[in-house]
Amino acid sequence: EADKPGLVTSAEIARLTRRDGTMARVLNYAWKGWPLSTQANKNTRRSTNSTHPDHNEELQPYERRKTELSVLKGCLLWGDRVIIPPTLRNKILTVLHRGHPGIVKMKALARSYVWWPGLDKAIEAWVATCSPCQETRQTPPKAKPTVWETPSTPWARIHIDFAGPFHGQTILIVVDAYSKWLELTLMNSTTTEATIKALQKLFATHGLPDVLVSDNGPQFTAKNFETFLAELGIRHALSAPAHPATNGQAEIMVKLTKSTLKKMGPGDWQDKIDKLLFTQHVTPLTTTHRSPAELLMGRKLRNILDRVHPNYDQQAPSEPTTKVRNFNIGDLVYAQNYTGGPMWVPATISRITGPRSYRVTLEDAREWSRHIDQLRSRSRNPPRGTENPYPGEREGIDPDEEDVNPERTQTQPFENLPSRGGVQRSASEASGSTFSTPSEACFQDLPTEETGAAADLPAQAAASGTTELRRSSRETKSPAYLRDYVR
Repeated sequence: EADKPGLVTSAEIARLTRRDGTMARVLNYAWKGWPLSTQANKNTRRSTNSTHPDHNEELQPYERRKTELSVLKGCLLWGDRVIIPPTLRNKILTVLHRGHPGIVKMKALARSYVWWPGLDKAIEAWVATCSPCQETRQTPPKAKPTVWETPSTPWARIHIDFAGPFHGQTILIVVDAYSKWLELTLMNSTTTEATIKALQKLFATHGLPDVLVSDNGPQFTAKNFETFLAELGIRHALSAPAHPATNGQAEIMVKLTKSTLKKMGPGDWQDKIDKLLFTQHVTPLTTTHRSPAELLMGRKLRNILDRVHPNYDQQAPSEPTTKVRNFNIGDLVYAQNYTGGPMWVPATISRITGPRSYRVTLEDAREWSRHIDQLRSRSRNPPRGTENPYPGEREGIDPDEEDVNPERTQTQPFENLPSRGGVQRSASEASGSTFSTPSEACFQDLPTEETGAAADLPAQAAASGTTELRRSSRETKSPAYLRDYVR
């Protein structure tokens, strides 16, 4: 097997493009415009054999495509294909020849990514000088395989067969007739039970086919294999006896697999199969010009040739959108309790043990280790003896209850407040009196602890026999928008 090629990036391609004389001039022309062509020189009565340095045979392949050339991040592009400088072409050929796919598949894969003058001839020469490819080259089949009707959906009809044994290995080959997607499974045994288990694994990934085509092998004609397919609703089609070419799809893949694995030589068979499958899945087909992965999955599989294109941009991990909480030593928190009792217990951050972990000290001096998700902030308790934060709260009444109790939320009118001497004022006195400031109206006539009027207030009210007014006695008027309303 050829040596593993180094990774070729767009930055390296741009750097070596500038160093190559011919490609540097093409790069300059793509930016600033091309000079007059040889034909233009002929029309202006100049010699067609002009020795102008900008008109030579090396530039002609680029000049013929000058309207399709572009520059992106220092790389020359012909359409969507990157033009490879001469010093990197052998590396690209090594990548294209990985897995020994052959001339046709190498060209199909190259035409999806790269180009340079004489690319097809370079691929043919590369394969022609590859000893494993030439030593294992197969002769063409004597007769065409049976032509099956093309299915309309992926994985509708699959063809299966066994390849081997060779080098002591037997492989179950499964190919999808629609996409030509290939599956290879190393088999320790070729019994019917082992074949059923291998197919069940494939069905778990791709689903159930409508038709399964196989030859007349004993594994495929056994009673329990027929029962297995019947229970899943799969129709079993057998190729003609003594004529395995009827199962043409699988036969072609058998030959392809055998020849390719022989080229790879001894070693880890599973690793060889994985490389073969990856190359097969990403290589466009000659008939549809789309890869098996595109036909089966609806998308291209990313491979190392994608890094050749300047537009390749490896996404960096996105930053978290939520704000990250953190605590400092000495912060008051509630720690989640897993020992019974309340869910959260008061604690204090005593030590930071990691980016998201802390050591907390409880009120009883115990220490716990907690993650930040098991902690939440705690406010400091107000000092004892401070002024009540709820001005309207009275002793024995919950502030929340006071807000919703209509009887407790009604304030006493100014005219019904007792005087400093403890005698209730009449309504006429209240209506005739004026107050200069709110403080005089609200606080001058309120009883104080020194006078003791607050304690005598209920008794005085009972002795006078008058009932306290709990609502304002002023005249009320209807709003203007109810002026036309008739009661």
